[in-house]
Amino acid sequence: MSKNKQDEECVGFPLRVPKYLKDEIAAVAKTKGVYRSEVAVYRLQHYASSLTVELLVELQNRANNKYEQLKEKQPAEAEEIQRKVLELWKYLN
Repeated sequence: MSKNKQDEECVGFPLRVPKYLKDEIAAVAKTKGVYRSEVAVYRLQHYASSLTVELLVELQNRANNKYEQLKEKQPAEAEEIQRKVLELWKYLN
């Protein structure tokens, strides 16, 4: 049986980073109410698949188009799409 990510063993990983980056990670962690290491690990895991402005615009445009298609005949589904996109934006901030 595979382990959940939360169940994985964590090890120390001393790393020197510029002060501005340490401060940025600390600020993000404080805003989100999580540990700095959680923010740092997230960034390390997702660096290879960085989000571009173009990709984010495309995501929002597709959600907006689907919302417009559904809003009159299926308003609950349209609202659900908007809610999910807002959740994604909060996660990405």
